[in-house]
Amino acid sequence: MLKSLSLFAGKSVVLRGMGRVSSGARILFVLFFASAALPALSGCGVSYGQTTTSSSLAIAGVSPASGSTKGASAVTVTGSGFQAGMQVWFGPNQATVTSVSANAAQVITPAHAAGTVQLAVTRNGSVAYSGYIYKYVASSSGSSGGGSTSDGSNSGALTISGVSPEQGSTSGTTSVTLTGTGFKSGMTVWFGAAQAAMKSLSATSAVVIAPKHAAGEVQVAAMDSSTNEASTGYVFKYVNSTAPPPPTPQISAVSPGSGSADHAASVTLSGANFVSGSQVKVGGKTATSVSVPSGSSIKATLPAMAPGTYTVEVVTPSNTVASLNNAFKYVAGLAIVTGALPNATVGKTYAATVDATGGTAPYTWSIASGSLPAGLSLSSGGTIAGAANKTGDAALSLRVTDSKGSVSQEAYSLDVVAQASGPSPTGTALTQCQAINKTGSYYLAKDVTCTTQGFAINANNVTLNLNGKTITYGASGSVVPAISICDNWYNQLPASSCQGTGHHEAPTITNGKIVQAANSAGFTPAIWVGQGTNVTAGTLSDLTITVETTGSRAIYGDYPGGGWVIKNNTINDNVTNIQKPGQIPELARVNFQGVALYWNDGLTVTEGDTITDNTFNGTPQGAILDTNQNSRITNNVITLSSYYSNDYGVTILVDGQVVSGNQISGRGRGVDAEASGFTISGNTMNVHEEANNSEYNGCELTGSDGIRIKQYITSATNPSTMNAEGNSVPALTGWTISKNVITVSGTDCEANGIDFTNITQGVSGTVSGNTFTVSGPKFNVALYFNGAAQPSITYSNNTFTAAQYCAVIGNEGDMWPSADTTVQPGQHWSCGTPVAAQDLSSGTGTGAEGLNLQDTFAKQSVVCGPYSTALVQLGSYRKQCGQ
Repeated sequence: MLKSLSLFAGKSVVLRGMGRVSSGARILFVLFFASAALPALSGCGVSYGQTTTSSSLAIAGVSPASGSTKGASAVTVTGSGFQAGMQVWFGPNQATVTSVSANAAQVITPAHAAGTVQLAVTRNGSVAYSGYIYKYVASSSGSSGGGSTSDGSNSGALTISGVSPEQGSTSGTTSVTLTGTGFKSGMTVWFGAAQAAMKSLSATSAVVIAPKHAAGEVQVAAMDSSTNEASTGYVFKYVNSTAPPPPTPQISAVSPGSGSADHAASVTLSGANFVSGSQVKVGGKTATSVSVPSGSSIKATLPAMAPGTYTVEVVTPSNTVASLNNAFKYVAGLAIVTGALPNATVGKTYAATVDATGGTAPYTWSIASGSLPAGLSLSSGGTIAGAANKTGDAALSLRVTDSKGSVSQEAYSLDVVAQASGPSPTGTALTQCQAINKTGSYYLAKDVTCTTQGFAINANNVTLNLNGKTITYGASGSVVPAISICDNWYNQLPASSCQGTGHHEAPTITNGKIVQAANSAGFTPAIWVGQGTNVTAGTLSDLTITVETTGSRAIYGDYPGGGWVIKNNTINDNVTNIQKPGQIPELARVNFQGVALYWNDGLTVTEGDTITDNTFNGTPQGAILDTNQNSRITNNVITLSSYYSNDYGVTILVDGQVVSGNQISGRGRGVDAEASGFTISGNTMNVHEEANNSEYNGCELTGSDGIRIKQYITSATNPSTMNAEGNSVPALTGWTISKNVITVSGTDCEANGIDFTNITQGVSGTVSGNTFTVSGPKFNVALYFNGAAQPSITYSNNTFTAAQYCAVIGNEGDMWPSADTTVQPGQHWSCGTPVAAQDLSSGTGTGAEGLNLQDTFAKQSVVCGPYSTALVQLGSYRKQCGQ
């Protein structure tokens, strides 16, 4: 609704004539004011707003709001600041004031032709207030023949009920439409004192060209030449003739976000301020079939391009450019890249993963023809797993389908061979558990049971071939391992288990089963290597180890030396309790008492171990912890069943370790890294956590992690502080996390894709090419910062997907900033909300947090916690919490 004009809006008033009018015509007074016009008109004959000055004189209403053209109607004008001697005006005519109080004046209306006039009051003849309309109605049918309407108005009366647009150029080129009644040939329209050029006219509409005028507001009026009557009450605002620049277009999303590099792609750009005639470009090449159905949508066909991720641009006819980085990814054609499948062995756990490239992830795998050997199956994610039942060769074709429906297919053969009998049973045959005190080869001639005596190796270069036989150990209830290697001064085991001194180099134990008896003493590992001089470079291979009693590990090394090879073993860990009598769960966590393969050399040995191709079925507190630097932990299949904290498939506590090609799944966490120079690459993790943690009596703190990077330190600026184990922890540098596929779900608890906790300013590393997918009914986040003080981390081409949050500034790092870091552009984000700031920076004295995700998000949203003062940036969008 157009604004009505105050007749006397300022303290001084300037009256200008309309210009030349025909003889006998009444003069229409057009008034101009320096102050702003009134609020919007609310309807003819009803209340209008008004502009006030410092005086209290004002009009609040008029009743009745219409009356006869003959005048002499009794009308009450209400308002404030009224006093004796004031004047009341109906248009240019003064009314007769019969009585007046501070808030009301009784007046007799003057005569006036049919139509509407503005109402005004003056006090002492110097200041006027206006803004209300009084409608004059003919007392009988008018000369126009229109007759009286049901409300008493004259349908032929000249009135203006609307002006559109409300403003235009000072250059006099704006087309304006007036609506109203009584319009007819000969009518003139005035903008202030200047007459407008008439373009078209009907009984209820007139289109005119607003005349030139200086910037400001003027009153709009119409005059009927036949009756010499005018109708006024609307204003028109003149603005500078230089048109404002068009709004800058913005691109928020491109859908779909990827397509084949071999073909053109039809896409829809979403955003704002799009205009017709715009061009769309990708990688500098112009798209075709561009249409602009609305200001928020553009449809285009992108040309074929080389594989890669490209910026998409919109170029307007005025050469304004909008761009969205990494908006469209061209992918190579879908292809299976896995070569030959490894052979399977009858009765042994098999796991192989087939891979594809190109197309648009995610991929779905299936068998196109033929079949796998009995006992093996193919998951939709591309993993062949199980245990084959019989020997033979299987021929089959595998098919992969990407999310766009593209298909690739390859033929394979998978051979199942008989289980190897292991090394030939040469050397000395053994028929009972005993100490081995001489160098040489030994083999089991039959199954044996060890009670108070196990196989104690007390010489260099001993090979113990179990020859496919089974050792059952612990039947007496004594702490006696099946196999032990230690010096006689070692007091953690009975004397029968530790004999001799300084002769334990390069032992080999292979090819058989070790089973813990049901009545075995707790905390009795199957294989125990304990501080033997010259213990180094041993081999544990092709063993199936089953443990079940409290705190028992399959393989335990207490300063076992470096250079070991632990491969092709199957660990069945059925342990459900790892606490010693009277022990609290926290101590069980600190001592890693439930880790299936615990190889502890005190963080100093630089000769790494090789732990590869092992299968772990069930672990109460994680699968592998090796503290020898530069160890390689590769291609293991780990299925977790954790009940205690520290429940990671692999824990890295020392520098230079490589963790790659592993499959980690089940109830627990993926990989924990607390060192420098490590590599976590090519692993597949699908983990979750339930509310069954013994230490926390429910969910573990922060729930389940895919990968956690942590220092366990107490100062953000001093990296040489002590960790929980009492060791000095330098800044974690030179590490790499790449090409992992990580899925984390929180069944009952929180879930995090990658979690950075309590790391110092000097931390540096690379996170590239990973896929993090997080879901669950509880709190879940793809990228979690629980203490990251200005780390130098390079992020490249990662995909972060979460049902809830892409990134979170957590509240764990309350001793220093929980997050003070940047994630470079080029990542791929999909989540319910981009960022939540839960930090406790308000009132802690640590200063505001800072998280800068440099990509542009389709949904610019930040959830601020009640104690957060974090500054969060999402591309060009900035959110300061705590304000």
